[in-house]
Amino acid sequence: ETLQKTLEEKHSKIESEIKQQLHETREEVDALRSANKELSKQVTELQLERDHLMASSKSLTEEKTTLLAEQKRVREANAKLDAEKHELEKTLNQQKIKLAEVQQKAKFEAAAAAELRSASDVSAQERKRMD
Repeated sequence: ETLQKTLEEKHSKIESEIKQQLHETREEVDALRSANKELSKQVTELQLERDHLMASSKSLTEEKTTLLAEQKRVREANAKLDAEKHELEKTLNQQKIKLAEVQQKAKFEAAAAAELRSASDVSAQERKRMD
């Protein structure tokens, strides 16, 4: 009977230890499940953030492409305007030269006309004297 009682006590002690280990294991499993759920949530958030960043990157790449095309168009327009400016400056310089030539010719003609008037006046005075 003592043997049986000792066996029952050992059995009871072992059963109690097993229940304690089972309880601890369940707590660990619950903690791991909770940690896994939290990590899954974080992974989902990071995936959403990554998707957002990839979309932003794509959008920025498209915007960069658009801006580079616009920059090229502006450079081409500036080159055309520079060429037009050069042509206008060339034309203006030619017009200035022509104007200077016309002004010079006008001065000579004015001087010649003044000389003719002066000569004509002198002739008229001589004619009056002769009359």
